[in-house]
Amino acid sequence: MFDFKRVHFSLDNACPMRCSSVPARATKTNCPTCNAPAKKFGTHRNGFQRYRCSLCKKTFTEPHERPLGDMILAEQKAMNVLQHLVEGCSVRTTSRVTGVHPRTILNLLSLAGERCEKLMNERIRGLRVKDVQCDELRGYVGMKERTNAKKGKEETSIGDA
Repeated sequence: MFDFKRVHFSLDNACPMRCSSVPARATKTNCPTCNAPAKKFGTHRNGFQRYRCSLCKKTFTEPHERPLGDMILAEQKAMNVLQHLVEGCSVRTTSRVTGVHPRTILNLLSLAGERCEKLMNERIRGLRVKDVQCDELRGYVGMKERTNAKKGKEETSIGDA
């Protein structure tokens, strides 16, 4: 009777001609908490491979790209929300139409703004500007000019800007 336990089979020696059809050996996954080796432990509801640490028994998913950071929102739904905001819909309207909480919409908008700013800082360099047009730009410092006049203050450092 042949004893299979005594035979050591390696993928490196599977094909003597080193054919490209032989798959490469999978790398071992280590626990992010204690750096101990981990074994496969089913799949996550999103389809990612789950692992369980053999030492601390914690479970974790395989490393993957998270384009939305810590948000659990689906990418397609996030794109839908951003498309509504770009078209000029308000946060409340976008929330009602897409079913996403307004706070999540604001967080997504903030994340998109930060990423756009980063992209522009990386890509746009050395641009010479001749004309800058600021339509309907208003602001005030401290208080509005009308309130400043009512209070009888003569300070020029506060008021409409």
